Amino acid sequence: MSEDERAELEQKYTFIVDKIITFLSTEEVLEAFKLSYSETFTESELQDLVNFYSSPTGEKFLSHSGALNENFMDKISPKFNSLINEFRQVD
Repeated sequence: MSEDERAELEQKYTFIVDKIITFLSTEEVLEAFKLSYSETFTESELQDLVNFYSSPTGEKFLSHSGALNENFMDKISPKFNSLINEFRQVD
């Protein structure tokens, strides 16, 4: 990839990420997020979640979740791709 192509790709990526962050920061999205959690968890459970994510283990989980997901995907991708290929062969 040339430097110009890389710069263009980075510019597009930055534009997309900025749009997503702006969207996720809107009052509408935040309200939907709050409503979804309040419909799923009791106030006590929400406090438990806050306590967990504020704990050293919760903070470690949050800081490692991206790498954890990537590691997981690396491990299952070959099998998952094989499964997808099986589906493609079904008439």
